[in-house]
Amino acid sequence: MINQICECHDTHCPVHKTVDDCNRAATSTLYRIDMIDETGTLFCDHCADDAMDSGLFTMSEDDA
Repeated sequence: MINQICECHDTHCPVHKTVDDCNRAATSTLYRIDMIDETGTLFCDHCADDAMDSGLFTMSEDDA
């Protein structure tokens, strides 16, 4: 995951407020639980915490 950027595009994410995109380094891959997600989404630590709090993501592809 070298030099990859967070893929969070949530304008309501408290990490990057009203900006569409986060430009922090990605540190984890999370998977959507409300659809088939075989690739996951890259998140920085802070956006990952917010995404996990939403209840729509899991850390394991097996749980997606």
